[in-house]
Amino acid sequence: MRQGAKVPLRWTRLLRRWHRLSGVGLATFVVLLSLTGILLNHSDRLALPESPLPATLAAVYFGTEPEIQGFRVASQFVYLRAETLYLDQQPVGFCQQELAGAIALEDVEAMPAALLVLCDSELLLIATSGELSERLGAGYGVPTGLSALGRSGDTLLASQGEVTYRLDLVRLEFEPSDLAFEPVKSMAVPDGILMPAVVSWEQFILDLHSGKLLGLYGVMFSDLLAVLLIFMSISGIMMWWNSR
Repeated sequence: MRQGAKVPLRWTRLLRRWHRLSGVGLATFVVLLSLTGILLNHSDRLALPESPLPATLAAVYFGTEPEIQGFRVASQFVYLRAETLYLDQQPVGFCQQELAGAIALEDVEAMPAALLVLCDSELLLIATSGELSERLGAGYGVPTGLSALGRSGDTLLASQGEVTYRLDLVRLEFEPSDLAFEPVKSMAVPDGILMPAVVSWEQFILDLHSGKLLGLYGVMFSDLLAVLLIFMSISGIMMWWNSR
């Protein structure tokens, strides 16, 4: 190359400075990409697809969930989110406004359902499979405006203000009662129940490698790193050629 074809000294210094700054900025991310790439190459051997993330890391992965109140029935949780009633992570049915209680029905004779849920002043019977088997409203004689659910011994009870009703779900009879009862109380649903899905280590590392872990900004940042790598390659070639 002729002497006159060299890059001017002023531009050479500027090129070296930006080349050096780009290299320092890229070093950490190149190491991260290399480590995650190595792990992905040995994903099956390390059993990453079958290994779920720990709950604390999964919470970071999905972001912070707002506190949701629900009812614990045995080892399961019944709760309402976005007008949908859930049993743990399984959608059960539509519930528009208020979830007022949930009770297990294993000890109630002649009841094929597993759970009784009071939602929007309707009584929902949920089968053992987690599916909604029956929705009892005013058309079945259920009093309107029910706002609490509980039991006294083996008797199922619901209240409408100061009025208490005995619930006979077999005969579909709902009669006023003088029995006192303590309504079931709601509690915060654990974050582990609210997670939309189980994420494996492989998926987490893959999203970290591609930048998808940070959503659109992560993808754009990965694109920026790729542009900087291209710049470093071109500027390195130019500086080498200019030093010949």
